[in-house]
Formats: sequence, structure tokens, C-alpha cells
Amino acid sequence: MTDETLKVKSQGRNGEIEFEINLNGDKIEDVQVTKSSETPAIFNQVFDKLKNNILEAQSFEVDAISGASLMTKGMLDAGKLALEAKEHQKLDLDVDVAVI
Repeated sequence: MTDETLKVKSQGRNGEIEFEINLNGDKIEDVQVTKSSETPAIFNQVFDKLKNNILEAQSFEVDAISGASLMTKGMLDAGKLALEAKEHQKLDLDVDVAVI
């Protein structure tokens, strides 16, 4: 069960890639591409490997895929930034307390 979905955009070789990061608490449940201009046969194979690496590591701190490093590095960097922004929002909400 997904309790939050982050919508993310990154730059690929042939244009923008839009994807979603599905979270359940702090766990990355899934990563799904919603829009891509990349060559489908190559993209699907590379994305499947990248997605498996992300889910296994539970992090976007994984290596880019050789041969598709521009696209995968863009997705990894965008995913990291999205998760960092989510953490900052969470911290802002958690520490909004006045002590007198």
C-alpha cells in the first residue's frame, strides 16, 4: 500500500522523463515512468535494471547504468532531490514548536 507518491521530472537523452516514486513510510515501494521520449526498447531494458537497483538498495544512491549514463544519472539525481525535499518538508513540520 502506497502512502505517498512523489512526481519527478528528469532530463534524458531525447527529452524529459517523468516518473513517480511510490513510498510507504520511508520505504521505496515502486518507481514508475509516466512519460518518456527515449527509445522504448533500450529505455525499458535500462529502466528495469535501474529500478531493481533502486528497490534493492532502497535508495537513489546507486550507480548509473553504463551505456545509458546520461539518462540514468538524470533520473538518479532527480530522485535524490525529490526524497531530500520530502525530508526537509517533514523536518519543517516536525520542528514547528515554540518552547517558552
